[in-house]
Parts: sequence; structure tokens; C-alpha cells
Amino acid sequence: MKEWLQKKAINFCIRHLLNAPLPKDFLDIKGKDNWFAKGKQLKHETILKLKEEVEVLEGLMIWKFLTEGAREIAYREGVETSTNTNDTYGAKMLIYIVDIFKTIIGNIKKF
Repeated sequence: MKEWLQKKAINFCIRHLLNAPLPKDFLDIKGKDNWFAKGKQLKHETILKLKEEVEVLEGLMIWKFLTEGAREIAYREGVETSTNTNDTYGAKMLIYIVDIFKTIIGNIKKF
């Protein structure tokens, strides 16, 4: 219960205070064949294709370069060389977006 409540509180803060997207804004998975994108339910064939593409994407070198590179750049620009709060805020948003994409991929792999 505590973990659920913490998750709800964090999502509320992210959504309403920062106006940042949540994973479900991109792909809302409510069950095995109950997936939604842009408010429309996805067909079973589309779900299977997404699962296949996730397996391929995770193995691609470009995916690793982009995600790891984004984190390194964000750390460098947001911590090591930042000159104001906007630099830090931008770096945190970059890390957050990468985490969102990784969360979506993880959610797809779960089902």
C-alpha cells in the first residue's frame, strides 16, 4: 500500500507540478491484450509487432549510444559544467525522458 501511495504521489507531482509526460501518455498498458496508444485500443497484431520491435531495439548499438550518451551529457551539462538552474533543469529533463522510454520498453517486455 505504501509503495502504491508513493507512486501515485510522485506521478501527481510530475504530472501537475512539472507538466511532464508519464509512460502511460505514450503507451497505456492495462492488461495482456488491453493496450492503448493515443486513446485507441491496439490490435493484437500491433501488440505482437511492438514486442518484437522492443527486442530488436534493445539489441541495437544506436539505442545504447543514444541512451547512455544522453545520460552522460546530462550529467556533464547538469552537474559538472552547469552555470545556472536552467542547465540543471534541462539535464534532469533529459534523464527523465530517457527513463520514460526505458520504462515503456520494460512495460512492453512484462506483458
